[in-house]
Amino acid sequence: MSFKKKQLTGFGIILLLMIVLITGIFFMINNMKNNMLEIVEDRYYKVNLVTEMRQLFFQSDRELLNSVYEKDKTQVNDSLEQLKQNHDLIQKDLYTLSGILNHKQSYIYLNEIEENYKAYINIENKITEKVRDGKLNEIQPLLTEQKVNRTLVIRNMNDFKAYQESLMKSTLKSAKSTYQKGLYTLILGALLALAATAMVAYWVIKSTTNNLKNISDVMKTIDFTDMSTLPRITVGTKDEIGDIAVAFNEMAYSLEESSRKEKEFTSKIEEQNWVQTGLAEMATMYQRIEDLDMLAARFLSKLAPMMDASYAVFYARVGEGKNARYRKLASFAGEGQNAGRMEFLPGEGLIGQAALEKRAHILEEIPEGYTFITSGLGEVFPKSIMIVPVLFEDEVVAMVELASLENIQEVKRKFLVQALDTLGLTINSVKGRMEIERLLKESQAQTEELQMQSEELQTQSEELHRQKRCNPNQKSSA
Repeated sequence: MSFKKKQLTGFGIILLLMIVLITGIFFMINNMKNNMLEIVEDRYYKVNLVTEMRQLFFQSDRELLNSVYEKDKTQVNDSLEQLKQNHDLIQKDLYTLSGILNHKQSYIYLNEIEENYKAYINIENKITEKVRDGKLNEIQPLLTEQKVNRTLVIRNMNDFKAYQESLMKSTLKSAKSTYQKGLYTLILGALLALAATAMVAYWVIKSTTNNLKNISDVMKTIDFTDMSTLPRITVGTKDEIGDIAVAFNEMAYSLEESSRKEKEFTSKIEEQNWVQTGLAEMATMYQRIEDLDMLAARFLSKLAPMMDASYAVFYARVGEGKNARYRKLASFAGEGQNAGRMEFLPGEGLIGQAALEKRAHILEEIPEGYTFITSGLGEVFPKSIMIVPVLFEDEVVAMVELASLENIQEVKRKFLVQALDTLGLTINSVKGRMEIERLLKESQAQTEELQMQSEELQTQSEELHRQKRCNPNQKSSA
């Protein structure tokens, strides 16, 4: 075989290897892209749907309880209407999920959710019928049974969500495995190309050795535990080796993007879980609240640590119309009477202006004269302040002011807004119960007063009868 034929054969082999190598890299990158798209789009969408269902379910549960214990017929009808709307939304989400699932186990979890939710809705319909008929004394057994179904539905939703997250992890693991195989294929192809080049001629080896060594050195510097920053290969030639460098650089960019999206997705899921867990804890805390003072104290003691607030004050509206003002009910980490002003009028100061405008104020440039945050070691000036109104039926029923030594994160601001959405309803419910207790006490006092008057009248009547019996005796003796 002539040198020319050998050279052509050698370069033909090298070219074939390069084509195979580049094709393998292309398929590897394409496979990894599809896997990451499945993680970011498909799985995230399913997890987001079940998270939305769970939030609607929690809201429906609160509305159901509100319809049972609320005395205002308008509020009861609003709660029943909200239950219907939430049920329609959940059914829509279930229907959407049933059309996009692609795993048998996912269908199993979804069927369990649908079955238990159907049982939950049946009991819910019975409860709403009792509420409409005014048979509230027959609801307690149904609520007990409803609690069991509620636990099953929540557990099914959590299982479905956990399974989808496990599928995301499995897909990510598959992408990493594909990357490893592609990397080994790349190294093997480079070695085969080097061997073929050596058989053709020394000058081919000499011309390609430096470039191959550059590729090998870059690959050895890769930290496989951190894909956020990968090294790049400097493209110095326009031959097959240069194509490898370009493909590697594109692969590195794709891996970096995938790593970034994975971290963003994980961070969003963690934030959503934190918000939902916090809202669930707040909802549990509202149980067995007897008055607004207790509600304010519990709310601040729970909210302040979650918001990383070092100081907090709770004001509730008293009076109506022009006589409306806001009175302090509780404070967190305050110094007795100095923990904020005792009361203020709408439009008075920053907090009064926030109440008047019905919107939150966030301050990161603290005005002079603001309260210091104190500890056993001394005093420190807050770094950020958040003044938020608590609305009920578009009326400001309370104001909450928080001060922190750090800037308040966006996820915590969103959590506070969602927490205050239910606080207004809770304040109204507590006021209603307090008013009922007040009227009951007045009724009892009036009953006792009437009883005392009756006893006095009876005593006077007996005295008169006794005097009448004594008078005839006196006349006869005379």
